Amino acid sequence: MIQAKDLRIGNWVKLDKYFYKVYSVNPLENKLIDKDKIIISGWYVDGIKPIQLTEEILLKCGFKKINKIYFRKGALTIEVQSFGHFRVSFDGKMLVNLKHLHQLQNLYFALSNEELNIEL
Repeated sequence: MIQAKDLRIGNWVKLDKYFYKVYSVNPLENKLIDKDKIIISGWYVDGIKPIQLTEEILLKCGFKKINKIYFRKGALTIEVQSFGHFRVSFDGKMLVNLKHLHQLQNLYFALSNEELNIEL
């Protein structure tokens, strides 16, 4: 489960078998609004799950793969550790291990001040 406070506008989440891009977040009311203006609130937010980070998603985010390492403009690199675990480095320094797409989106924005564009 993801809490609304962990999300930013533009993050992708999963509810049941569908993917939603978050367009509004209200952590006080535990409410999200997606691109079709569907309000997801109350116990529905409890059903929202993070999207597992995969090699396919990294490619959709614009990363280029060389061996087991993914590169994107700038000094951000992602190395495949094991299924579902990715080590992120910036400028040669290991930052964090990630498992979910919204974590990568938030980290990328924090480092580059740009959104990580992806369409699922």
